[in-house]
Amino acid sequence: MVAPSIAWQPGQIARVTDHLVAGAPGLNDIVPLSAPLSEILSAEFDGAIESLGVAPDALLLATLGRAVERTLGAGHIAVDIADGKFAGATVALRCASARDTNANEMLLEAESVLGLSGVQAAASLTGAEVALSPAGTAPVEITETRALQLCASRRDELVQLDWWYDSRRFNSYTVEELAEQFALSLIELTSEAAAPLHS
Repeated sequence: MVAPSIAWQPGQIARVTDHLVAGAPGLNDIVPLSAPLSEILSAEFDGAIESLGVAPDALLLATLGRAVERTLGAGHIAVDIADGKFAGATVALRCASARDTNANEMLLEAESVLGLSGVQAAASLTGAEVALSPAGTAPVEITETRALQLCASRRDELVQLDWWYDSRRFNSYTVEELAEQFALSLIELTSEAAAPLHS
């Protein structure tokens, strides 16, 4: 079954969940999906950080944007940054295909929105449905507004990705597709990006 597409108009923040449900989820509603990157993909991730000089937070954010586009369609989503250097920020992430935004542009834009996060953390970006935990140290917080949290961490030299979601608002296959497209998007971005990223 195909996940629903995001509805978006220029300048709007899109909704990414499958269902609108009121109220905070109960403990039994919060479901994890573990999707560690393979040894090869973890090496690709580390190699891109070193060769391109891109911050891990920005690489994860750009990859998330590409994965959302592949799964739900193009648009902008609000993303809470749960930990790491930019903890507490909420950013507007553009979700765009390789046809619309090349790999270098996607990575530079992710760095830019993180750098401007203090300015962008305005009322228009409150209530993000998605959170990114690039350091993997933030507690999982699925709330009345936040329906999905991607936690990245290191486990035995591998990049571990844990997708936590509100099962009332997301169908399991949507999150499974996001996780699958995340890995494919990482391959796409790291193989297509050209150094030097910063001129």
